Amino acid sequence: MIVGCTLGVAGVAFAQTVDQHRFILTANAGIHSLAASRTDTVTFDLHAETGTLETTQSIGPDPMFDGGAAVRVSRQAAVGVAVSYAQGQTDATIDALIPHPFFFDFHRQAQGTASDLAHRELGIHLQGQFWIPLSPSILLTLSGGPTYFNAARDLVMEITPVEVGFPFDEVDIASHPTTRISKNALGYNVGVDLAYFLSDRIGLGFTTRYSRATSDVDLEGAPPLKLGGLHTVAGVRVGF
Repeated sequence: MIVGCTLGVAGVAFAQTVDQHRFILTANAGIHSLAASRTDTVTFDLHAETGTLETTQSIGPDPMFDGGAAVRVSRQAAVGVAVSYAQGQTDATIDALIPHPFFFDFHRQAQGTASDLAHRELGIHLQGQFWIPLSPSILLTLSGGPTYFNAARDLVMEITPVEVGFPFDEVDIASHPTTRISKNALGYNVGVDLAYFLSDRIGLGFTTRYSRATSDVDLEGAPPLKLGGLHTVAGVRVGF
């Protein structure tokens, strides 16, 4: 993954051009935009009837850190690896239909919010790269390949209801324990990097990468976990 962003310095003399670099290292910070909303629906037994719990949360955008290395294997072909890490917190809305303690088929609705649900995602992106020197100091890189993901999410999969009191037509949510799931998945990544070298060795860059994978969740009522998304990062480039 190789990419730079121009904050121009005019008139620098280059003893070595980007076309002569064999190795490039990158270090970036930016935004991870998964922009994925998930809804988990769970049924539970209470008062000899079945209730329903539905929770909805949206993930991202979150801060991301990203670094990588690449080595040229021919005039314009290279292989590389990039490692990205993002984490954050989100809220989930809770909607529940809770059976009545005395009357059948008389469910009461209860709503709530679960705050500060944590999530994190590590991505290891293996890449085949195509280097396109645009000038002695500017390098455009196209990349793509497989991605290994390791991710963790907090989900609300149960609640503790509490009756408000007679005539039992209202019910509240006393608590909503969270369940942390951790999953690995194999997906893919494609990206573009633009690097501007301020000197022979040091430059700045900008990377846009899209990655994606899904992983089944071993919880009844939980849809597959969507991993990856759009990575927009910028940082330092070192070539030699």
